[in-house]
Amino acid sequence: MPLKTSNEKVDHLKSSQRKGSVSKVAWTCMDCDQSFTEDGDMLLLCQYCEKPKCIPCLGLPKAFYKQVSGRVNFPWFCDNCLGKAIESVKTNKSIVDQCHDFLSKFQEKVENRLVEIEKDVKEVKQELAGLKQVKDGTDGKMGEAVASENIVKQATTEIQSRFDRRNNIAFYGIKENKSNLKEECEQLDKDCINDIITEIGIHVHSEDIKNLKRFGKKGLTRIIENKDGNKEEVEVPRVVIGTFTEEAKIRIMNNAHKLSSSKSDHFRTIGITHDMTKEERQRDKDLKKETKDRTEKETENFVHVVRGMPWERRIVKVRKGGGVVAQTHPG
Repeated sequence: MPLKTSNEKVDHLKSSQRKGSVSKVAWTCMDCDQSFTEDGDMLLLCQYCEKPKCIPCLGLPKAFYKQVSGRVNFPWFCDNCLGKAIESVKTNKSIVDQCHDFLSKFQEKVENRLVEIEKDVKEVKQELAGLKQVKDGTDGKMGEAVASENIVKQATTEIQSRFDRRNNIAFYGIKENKSNLKEECEQLDKDCINDIITEIGIHVHSEDIKNLKRFGKKGLTRIIENKDGNKEEVEVPRVVIGTFTEEAKIRIMNNAHKLSSSKSDHFRTIGITHDMTKEERQRDKDLKKETKDRTEKETENFVHVVRGMPWERRIVKVRKGGGVVAQTHPG
């Protein structure tokens, strides 16, 4: 039976030893506690808890095992995990359906908006063509027309940028590795992102992470006050932008708030946000300043926080330790 490592995918139907294996590894049945090391030993591996069970304990004939062995479309789950596995599949399907509906609606809005903008651009160009034929007293009108075209171009660029970033997440506060090897730094960043995702109670597959890259100027520093009350200069790590599948991003963002209550000082210093455009970041900054002012003026046990997707951020009033009370400012 081959040794199973954390990075090795293991078939759910396995003989205890493959041909050509040099060393033998014992697989212990979850029911009878018998160890299996010989070639030809037959066990089923639960695809949820990854614990094996021998076919005698399962009451299965060898002929049945030989028929289904190696088939990827024949998963097996032990009695303890079957219910959890089915519930997990149902939950994942529901999330995928919600993600698909959300993206379809968002894409429809973007496409409709782009059609409107293209129409506006065409009208502006026609107006410019007419203005060019006028020789006297047209300076002011020409300037207004050019300004209108620039505004339309900026709006088009902004919408396209939002669409390109829709599945991105920004991670702040992840320390940078000092290695000069690009591959090593990228792998360490990926390991750190996986640790963060695990810390907030989420499990993602490697294929859910499409891309990870650091952005910003390297070597920036800032002054902070340490635990002893003394001021010290520390390096500001560059932001890590990760591109995920739609379903993975939604699950991560829904649990991102758990970092602030982590038992680890390391994780509490890390921030997770949507990857916003420059315009969205400025609006988010203004909204957060407003929430701080509103919270300071609160006389009851409430706080104001910013919630929502980048293009529809809003201020909501929440009870400390409780849920949302009311939306107080649309995004």
